[in-house]
Amino acid sequence: MTLIEIDSLTKRYGRLTALDSFSFRLEEGEIVGLLGRNGAGKTTAMKLILDLIKPTKGTIKIMGKNHYNHLTRRDIGFLPENPALTLHLSAINALNYYGMLIGLDRVARKKKIDMLLNRMGLYDVRKGRISVFSLGMQQRVSFSQAIMGEPKILILDEPTSGLDPIWRREIRSIIREMANNGCGVFLSSHILAEIELECDRAIIIDKGKIVKEGKIESLITVKRQYEVEVSEFKESLIKKIEKIGRVLEINGNKLRVELNGGFSPQDIIDIINKVGIDIITLSSFKLTLEEVFVDLVKEKEQVK
Repeated sequence: MTLIEIDSLTKRYGRLTALDSFSFRLEEGEIVGLLGRNGAGKTTAMKLILDLIKPTKGTIKIMGKNHYNHLTRRDIGFLPENPALTLHLSAINALNYYGMLIGLDRVARKKKIDMLLNRMGLYDVRKGRISVFSLGMQQRVSFSQAIMGEPKILILDEPTSGLDPIWRREIRSIIREMANNGCGVFLSSHILAEIELECDRAIIIDKGKIVKEGKIESLITVKRQYEVEVSEFKESLIKKIEKIGRVLEINGNKLRVELNGGFSPQDIIDIINKVGIDIITLSSFKLTLEEVFVDLVKEKEQVK
């Protein structure tokens, strides 16, 4: 089921175009990451989906319905980049108040709040004022609010901001659990390694325009390049591999090889066997998502 469908979404502020012909779909059970520099249009896209601001042009559908229909927002959980928590309340009272707003009855609220406070490591401080909580604890309260209503769509702007590595991992685990249960997740993060770990697909935008999108694996895999580790290094191996491609890098017993057209990884295996050494590993060469992102932005700037 398609949960969000956006077509040619554009937002202008006078002469400034914050988002330009942005189109994408979010499917049930999918986690999609939105990548971009500060000011690239990430938060603008999220605010448009939530109807917090109006588009200049383009259409947005939430589960097949026009996003202007306020009833569709009952199915969306949202964590903004800078959550506006009611700081004078305790954690338990803040969650109770939010549970009332989304229509949970008293019994359902108590059950859900107890579960969230325990999962978020906040049960022992549930009666403490949020104003004295650390940034990470406040983020956990805000995340609890976002998932409290068991939304079908979860929109997260920097969900792991202020969290230590242990809690970043726990939040990632919860996001994946929700996706496995059919929730569609649309998130942005400055921590590109997190996107690589969490997401099924990524959209890279710069200055309001999509510059690349696709499944994480396809974005980070470099076509026709392979990493090879052998049991021992022999100079004759290089000479033979250069007949079918190029050796781009040598690091001990590890080589990065780029094959010419018409050759396959099997040709690398055959050559290594003929040289008389063993293959330890052979795999497609992958960049980090951060390297892909930086290269794309640099390439776009050089075109101008």
